[in-house]
Amino acid sequence: MLRISFFSAGIIVLLILESVFTPGYSQTTTPSSGNEFMAVYDAAKEQFGTDPLLMNGIYYENPYYNAKGHPFLGDGDFYQGSVVFRNKKYEGVNLKYDIYNQQLIIEQSREDARGSVVIGDVRYEGVSISYDENQQMVIKQKVGEPSIMNLLANEFVSEFSMDGMEFRKISFDDDVPSFYQVLSENSDVSCYYYWQKLRYKSQDDGDRSIFVFTQQKLKSYLYINDELVRYRNNRSFLKLFAGEAKSQIRSYMRSSRIKVNEAESFVIKDLVDYCQRTISKDKM
Repeated sequence: MLRISFFSAGIIVLLILESVFTPGYSQTTTPSSGNEFMAVYDAAKEQFGTDPLLMNGIYYENPYYNAKGHPFLGDGDFYQGSVVFRNKKYEGVNLKYDIYNQQLIIEQSREDARGSVVIGDVRYEGVSISYDENQQMVIKQKVGEPSIMNLLANEFVSEFSMDGMEFRKISFDDDVPSFYQVLSENSDVSCYYYWQKLRYKSQDDGDRSIFVFTQQKLKSYLYINDELVRYRNNRSFLKLFAGEAKSQIRSYMRSSRIKVNEAESFVIKDLVDYCQRTISKDKM
């Protein structure tokens, strides 16, 4: 097995080529020249980049395997979506959102990450890439292994989408930045959802202490007049408007039979967009 370690942009990179496909390297050895070293580096950089990005992070193991319920949005499965990580957008990512801890977890198949590397004059095809808990890049030829899950560093995630929902990390009034679902954003009035779950301790049938997660709940907000305000029903929604705009919005909600605490997200989006148009007309 050939093992090569080096530093790149503060990241320890570890390349492992197993002896099963490197007959000339049955024992641990060292590249015979700097050219071979750079060949491995350049091949890995070309194929995967110097930054591990989505494959970089903490290897995720579910700490709530024996809990009742789960901390995730939806049914707890992975959804295909997108994520903006370190200001770069990645599409077609399998992810799920831990709303209790406000953390994003991605899934990637080792087989999907396979490519090739060159050592000296020999090219090794069908290698796969992963990153371990020490942020070391590991390249192996073996493919078809189970997928891996990584916990993305929150400070580098600015937005993501999943199951038709868009989320963005936002800080209102100097609060701690949190992920909000974005329904509608406009110059005068915008709408956001904040999803949450609660966790408490209980005992299972064997009288062992376990965690229990509540059902997911959302808090609905309008950002209006430079303030984030929660609304719970039609009355508290309309209370945020004034004058002729309020009258027109009330009429629209009645004619459309909208109950904001029951309506689908696309209905709320249309309503808030209507509110924006009404406010804009009032300003003319």
